[in-house]
Amino acid sequence: MNPILFDDPIIRINLLPFTFTRPISKIRVGILTLDEKWEKWLGSKPSFQTAEYLSKKFRRKSTHDNVLINGAICPDQRLVDTIKALPTNYFLIQNQLLIAAKTPQSEMTPGNTVQYSDPITIIDRPWKIFRENASQIKVDFELITA
Repeated sequence: MNPILFDDPIIRINLLPFTFTRPISKIRVGILTLDEKWEKWLGSKPSFQTAEYLSKKFRRKSTHDNVLINGAICPDQRLVDTIKALPTNYFLIQNQLLIAAKTPQSEMTPGNTVQYSDPITIIDRPWKIFRENASQIKVDFELITA
């Protein structure tokens, strides 16, 4: 699995000025940045799909087994298991939010989407960085001391 953390354009704008100099997933919430959380949960270092002017520093690595993951979402065991089980060319969504896509080769349609119903922690506004910090410190502490 080759994880690529993508920046949702609307969320990226909502998180300015934090996202002027980094992808969304480089924001620290808790002990770890979002990309460090995904790396620990997936056991694989992610690359980035971000604004063009940032792509020289934060590169995208592409393979035959790409999994695009929304870089604003904090991982948990249920979400990671669901993403790992996602069939090729399928999209994982919650309402209108794209969570992940496994080796997408066509457009998203009702026939190739999976609805995710469990709660997710998404950092889509600056104040959520601070609201989620305490709970993410606990999650990260358990993750890095396990």
